[in-house]
Amino acid sequence: MKIEKRGADSYRVRKMYKGKMYTVSFDHKPTQKEALTAMTDELNKVRSAHTQMTFQRAAENYVDMKRNVLSPRTIKEYSENVNRFPEWFRKLPVSDITQIEVNRLINEISVGRSPKTVRNYHGFLTAVLGTFNPNLRISTTLPQKVKSEPYTPSQEDVRRILEAVKDTPYEVPITLACYGMRRSEICALQPEDVDGDVVRMSKRTGKAISLSDLLDEIPVDAARWFFNAKPDTQMEFDLGLAVREDSENPIYYVEYAHARICSLLRNLAAEGQAVPAMADIDPALLSGETETALIKQLSLFCEELRLAARDYDPSHINRYLVDLAGCFHRFYTVCRIKGEEPELLAARLKLADAARSVLKNGLLLLGVDAPERM
Repeated sequence: MKIEKRGADSYRVRKMYKGKMYTVSFDHKPTQKEALTAMTDELNKVRSAHTQMTFQRAAENYVDMKRNVLSPRTIKEYSENVNRFPEWFRKLPVSDITQIEVNRLINEISVGRSPKTVRNYHGFLTAVLGTFNPNLRISTTLPQKVKSEPYTPSQEDVRRILEAVKDTPYEVPITLACYGMRRSEICALQPEDVDGDVVRMSKRTGKAISLSDLLDEIPVDAARWFFNAKPDTQMEFDLGLAVREDSENPIYYVEYAHARICSLLRNLAAEGQAVPAMADIDPALLSGETETALIKQLSLFCEELRLAARDYDPSHINRYLVDLAGCFHRFYTVCRIKGEEPELLAARLKLADAARSVLKNGLLLLGVDAPERM
C-alpha cells in the first residue's frame, strides 16, 4: 500500500483486493496509520457488501472484472451462464452457499446435460465463489464422460461390403471410405483424381485434406514423422501405414525399439542391475557382428545431424533412426543380456542404453514422443 500525491493538498492510497483496485482519498498527507485505518474501513465496507450479495450479482460482477482480460467469446459464454443457473441458486447470498448447495446444484444441472457442460458450469461457479467467498472449500464429484464403444467393422465385414458394391457406382466411394477418407473429401473428387490405389490431392484444385482433419485419422507423432520423412512438395501419404502397429510402420518400429530398451532397463533395475559407467565396462567384449554394427550406427549420429542441417532436410534423421532401430532389434535378437556373465552383461547393457539415448534424442529432434512403454 502506497501513499501517492495527486495534486496540491490531494493524496490517495490504493490497494488491489480480489482483482479490483480500491482507492481512498485525503485532503492532506496521511500518516501510515491513517492510511491503513482508512483502507481497512473501505475494505470492511466491501466485505459487508459481499456478505449480502446474491450469487447472480456476484457472477455478474465477476464477468465485469474479467471483461478486459478474457476473450469476447468467453465473456459471452460467462454472461449467458449466469442466467442458466437455477433461480433458487442465483438468489442465494454468496455467504450462505455451502458444499451442500453446490452438490444440489450439480445434481440438478447434470440432468440432460453432457459431463463436459456440467464441468464448464462448475468451473465458472468455483471461479465466482473463489472471488467472493474465498473461505469456502469446494470438493465436488462431477459426472464422468461415458465412453461409447465405437463399432469397428471386422475384416470380414469390410470384405463383404466391398464385394457387395463391386462393379456398381458405389464401388469407388465405398472403397475410399474404407481407406479412411471423409464423405466431403470423397464428394470433392473427380474420376481423374483416382488412379488405382492412389488418390490425388491438390490445394490448387480444392481437393485437399486439412491438417486438423488428418490428425483425426492418425496420431500426431505419425503425422510429424511422415511429413519430416518426405520434405518434397509432392508426397504419397499412406493413412493405413501410419496407424499400423508393426515393423512396416517406421514410426512404430523406431518407438518400439526405444520402449523395448526402456523395458529391459526397468527389468534389470528391479534385479539390482543398473546401467554401468563407461569406465566400468570392457568394450573389447562387444566384438560380435551385431554388436559392432550397432556401435558403428551409433557413431554416425553426429554426422547425420550435420547433413540434416546442411541440406535443411530432416529426413536424414528419419532414415538414420530406422536404420538404428533395425540394428538394435538385430542385436537384441542375437545377443542375450539378462543372465549373461557380469562383465558381458554390463557391456551389452551399456550399449543398449546408448542406443536408447540416441533414439530418444533423434525422436525429440523430430518433435516425436519417445515412449517408455508400448
